[in-house]
Amino acid sequence: PRTLRSSMSTAISGKPGPPAPCRAGADALVPCSDPMNRENRDRPALWLFDFDNTIARLEPAVDWAASRRELEAALRAAKVPEDLFSKFPRGNLLLYEELRGRLLDSVPATKIADDDAGRSAARAILERASAIIEKHELIGAERAVPMQGAEELLRALNSLGCSSAIVTSNSSRTVGRWLERHCLGEIVRAIVGRDSLLALNADAGTTLVLVTHDLELAALARKTIRLKGGRMVNGE
Repeated sequence: PRTLRSSMSTAISGKPGPPAPCRAGADALVPCSDPMNRENRDRPALWLFDFDNTIARLEPAVDWAASRRELEAALRAAKVPEDLFSKFPRGNLLLYEELRGRLLDSVPATKIADDDAGRSAARAILERASAIIEKHELIGAERAVPMQGAEELLRALNSLGCSSAIVTSNSSRTVGRWLERHCLGEIVRAIVGRDSLLALNADAGTTLVLVTHDLELAALARKTIRLKGGRMVNGE
């Protein structure tokens, strides 16, 4: 298929091939299967996926060093606590999550979230930080190749009437852009990204449970429960 050839040329040359044109109706969303049908009773109706290194190889396609330089400059200008940079000397997502926790979860070391005006200022800082990270993610999304079998799996689940959703520490717009590029935008029912998690947690008080093998992503959660052989080993 043209999309596969484009992905293969990207992997070999390191440059993105031209996006394959999406055929109208080729990947239309299939209605959910009837759960009362005997054949569907033991089939999971909803499949949740991480994005980076699960659906797409975004990490090697993003200039994270340039993103960090721009992010750190913006945060220093906003006069965020200096110890953030020594605690997280590299990377963006763990730094962002630590900042989010301090600003919106009223960690005693920070007083910016003590009132409504301070909370609005905190959200503005976080939205700016997320936008900087997202700018670089979107560039990477243009050249990130699919993980082997990912496109086929999403299409197969859709053909069976199963719902797929993506939960990720990347931005929802980044994921949406990548899915559109690979003609998958119509068959993924929901995207919960870094920007979505902020609103879910801060505004609605919603708890999100995510199952992942990605230790860096797990580290962003307030509580981590480790499973081994289907049994809980410990909770952090």
